[in-house]
Amino acid sequence: MITLAKVAVAQGDLDRARRVIGEATKAVGDGGYEDIYQGLFSVQGRIELQSGNLKAAHDLLLRALEITQRSNLGAHIGSRQIDLGEVAIAQDQPAEASSYFEGGLENSRQCLRQDNIARAEFGMARIHALRGNNSKAVKLALSAREQFLRMGMEHEACQTDTLLHQLGAHEEQHE
Repeated sequence: MITLAKVAVAQGDLDRARRVIGEATKAVGDGGYEDIYQGLFSVQGRIELQSGNLKAAHDLLLRALEITQRSNLGAHIGSRQIDLGEVAIAQDQPAEASSYFEGGLENSRQCLRQDNIARAEFGMARIHALRGNNSKAVKLALSAREQFLRMGMEHEACQTDTLLHQLGAHEEQHE
């Protein structure tokens, strides 16, 4: 069910994602399944982020990160950190976002999670762009874009293209 909710979030169908998460939460109950709860909180946090409810998104994603760390679910720690970085960017907190993206990048490299490595690099590229460090932003964005394309993550690659275009590096993508 969590996967169905993730797909709904990715498609922007937040109402369907909320319904699926509600059903999953009822099905799990209070059984103490922390690994499942971290997934539920994570998807709920992403729903709230896309809805613009940044405080709720932060709180849910922080709970997911805490459970993930406590349960030693190493492959998911980087994902939760990157998600929290996204919330921090939306809250206009670049220093906090940078910290989360750097942690997410380090954890994702340790777990060899290419999708998260690319997501973290894209997040860091946006932070460098906000700070006016365009050359570093372009370098990270190009690396993320290449990885997104290799993995078939077209939506993410398009987002990266938009950033590269804003940085005036659109031509560099095709060299």
